[in-house]
Amino acid sequence: MKIRSRLITSLSVLVFILGLGIGAIEYWVVIPKVQSLETDGLKADLRHVDEAIKRELEHISELATDWGRWDETYTFVQDLNPDYLKSSLAEGTLSELSMDFLLLTRNQQAISLHTSDRINTIREALTERLHHASIRAHLADGGSGLVTVKDQVLMVSASPILQTDGTGPSMGMLFFGRLVDNSLLQTLEKIVSLEVSLTLDNRKPGTVKITFPSDSQSLSQAWLPLIGEENRSLHIQLQGDRPFFDQTLTSTYYLMGIIFVLGIIGTFASYFLLQHYLISPILKLQRAVHHFSRHHSLTAFDPEPRQDELGNLTEAFKEMARRLSADREMILNEREQLRHESLTDPLTGLGNRRYLIQNLEKHSHWANGHFLLVMNIDIDHFKQINDCHGHDAGDQVLREFAQLLKHCCRDQDFLIRAGGEEFIAICEVASEEDASIIAERIRTQAEQKRFVEGLITLTCSIGLLITPMNSPRQLNKSWNNLFKVADMALYRAKDEGRNRCVGWRHYYQAQGLEEQLPMTPEELEQALEQHILAPVGL
Repeated sequence: MKIRSRLITSLSVLVFILGLGIGAIEYWVVIPKVQSLETDGLKADLRHVDEAIKRELEHISELATDWGRWDETYTFVQDLNPDYLKSSLAEGTLSELSMDFLLLTRNQQAISLHTSDRINTIREALTERLHHASIRAHLADGGSGLVTVKDQVLMVSASPILQTDGTGPSMGMLFFGRLVDNSLLQTLEKIVSLEVSLTLDNRKPGTVKITFPSDSQSLSQAWLPLIGEENRSLHIQLQGDRPFFDQTLTSTYYLMGIIFVLGIIGTFASYFLLQHYLISPILKLQRAVHHFSRHHSLTAFDPEPRQDELGNLTEAFKEMARRLSADREMILNEREQLRHESLTDPLTGLGNRRYLIQNLEKHSHWANGHFLLVMNIDIDHFKQINDCHGHDAGDQVLREFAQLLKHCCRDQDFLIRAGGEEFIAICEVASEEDASIIAERIRTQAEQKRFVEGLITLTCSIGLLITPMNSPRQLNKSWNNLFKVADMALYRAKDEGRNRCVGWRHYYQAQGLEEQLPMTPEELEQALEQHILAPVGL
């Protein structure tokens, strides 16, 4: 047999084996893998639904904790002052909170129950159900979960009624809850892009079931636990089409066909090995160099270059690229370290003024309708601490005071050390009362804390300004004015004897903030007379 005949026979066998291999891969690898991926995706959708319900429960739990640790709630449960109901539980409050009921109890007796119109028919049953022993035990320490009342499912969370700082004794329990309704279903359907149904089922929770009734339909099911009911659960069912399966199979058929054709072409391309004996490695090296120039990655270089002149050239380029990559990495690390050090106070780890200016200009997430709290905080008589205990102790006081500020504020709040013993805090709050609570919390905890292993006590003075964020875009133009007013408030706090919070509430007017806020003590007095600013009750 001539070489040509042998080559043709070999190519024919190769093409035949290629076709068998493609068919086997399709049947034994691709289809099972696609179904496995589809099953994983449907399980992920069930997890997303479960996580969305848990997030809603966490939101209700946070709301219950906030209200349960509100001094007004604590006082109301003590003396049942009707003014609390008028001011805090006015008509429409539940709707604004997206809740369907609020229940306050004392000594396991309901003292106030507010419900939305949607659950008015189960008011009595709701109170009785929440006082069931198993449910009360689950919710006693601020738990949350799903509760059924007359075959209606509610997301419920509870919190003991304590003082703002979380101290006791507990005066009772506060319950918040929301009905599992169509609005929740719509939210879940947006998350998973599938038809979602939530029903009660006489089945124990914890099971996940994925089935494919047909090649075009999928059915995913899970069962969530209900508080106080071991043999019933909330049945989650996701139903939808299987476009991924159909599209993947179609794409796979096309891909396998393309691979088959390319295999034939590649087989015949063997005739041209000599033509590509030199050109192919040169082009490969060129692509590797271009890839390195764009991505600074060595992955495109051949890990084992040929043992000839082109292989030596490839190894030389690779070594040069490796050194360039190492130098570039070192430069980037040093630049990042310098940038971090330029924005951070080395003593306390808080940001400095440069950090504040850069991040305030970039920050674009102030919520329209909320309030902005700007505080200037100064440690009283800090020089005496340095004089009496030494500068090392003074530095430790500053570090511990910075940690106290972090504890009193939230992660998203801006905290910086402005210099010396002066700090600046910028917080977004929902109300003037919240702002007063934060400022007073800082002052009180600073007064109560013993610093430097209990050797030093101190107080702090706080100047603050509260302004509504009716136009967040104007903030970038007005920071200097805001800081100036807070600074004047700090000076007034020191003049009035220190260890106190002094501040003003700003009433928004039509012109820009920088045109309203005073910059001098004389302008401050005019702003107070014109009711542009008003003292904050602390």
